Amino acid sequence: SKVKMEQVTPVRLMGGFGPSTTSLTEEDQQTLTGLLEAVRSPLLTHLSVNNDRDAAFTPLAYSTQVVAGLIYMIKAQLGTEILHVKILKPLPHTGLGPSLFGVLRNQTADSDLLPFEANISQQ
Repeated sequence: SKVKMEQVTPVRLMGGFGPSTTSLTEEDQQTLTGLLEAVRSPLLTHLSVNNDRDAAFTPLAYSTQVVAGLIYMIKAQLGTEILHVKILKPLPHTGLGPSLFGVLRNQTADSDLLPFEANISQQ
């Protein structure tokens, strides 16, 4: 008897990050830039950045994880530096804005956007 092979469509596992997206739509760009701008002050403070304080964020890729809201992992360029930034966007009913959960420095355009532990203390 022959085994029938079916093509399986990958699905995102609950609790995990989906694959990173590098083909950003205009809407993606606006959403990601808005999230990055919402956490600009704590991000720059954490990075001790003085030179590029007014530089624009340029999102390059992102991945999300559904929790009590949405965690964004964003690869972004700030001035000449490429960062991986982890931001929580809470559920709308909380009335809370986005929170910075973590940042990795010394990234490259080719570095994989992988989950990492939160490294920013939450008050």
